[in-house]
Amino acid sequence: MNIGAILEDIHQKETTLIVELQQLSQRYPTAHEIDHVARDISRWSHRHVRDIARISPDYGLHLGAQAPDTTLVGSKMRETLGSVTAGQGLSTGLLQKLRTIYLHSCDLCLDWELLMQVSQAARDAAAFELASACYPNSVRQMKWAHQTVKTETPQIVLSTSA
Repeated sequence: MNIGAILEDIHQKETTLIVELQQLSQRYPTAHEIDHVARDISRWSHRHVRDIARISPDYGLHLGAQAPDTTLVGSKMRETLGSVTAGQGLSTGLLQKLRTIYLHSCDLCLDWELLMQVSQAARDAAAFELASACYPNSVRQMKWAHQTVKTETPQIVLSTSA
């Protein structure tokens, strides 16, 4: 696997994470901390996608700088899925979505670290600089998802078993 292939893989995974975070925010708008933080940390992935796209031609790639914008379908999604109101509590669907985001962010975090190691060994300054800049945000995304799963799980499980 070469640096271009790693960049392409990370680009795809960052794009997927953006969609997952935006869907989480749209599905649970009344869970304010989840809604706001998910939107905030999805911006980091947007930046990562743009930065990867900027250097991708150096690796024979032409990756898009824009991730899909799911905000346009937000109101339709809420109509279809229904939104959670404060009185309804949180569902096991939230727990599953958070778990998916956590696992996805762990995978991404590892990929950024691999890119950092490979680019350092190959003395590829551009890829190393990119990985070094994006890796800390990826770690923060992973930690947020992990902490949110830990915080929300007792409330969700106990409220659904009552």
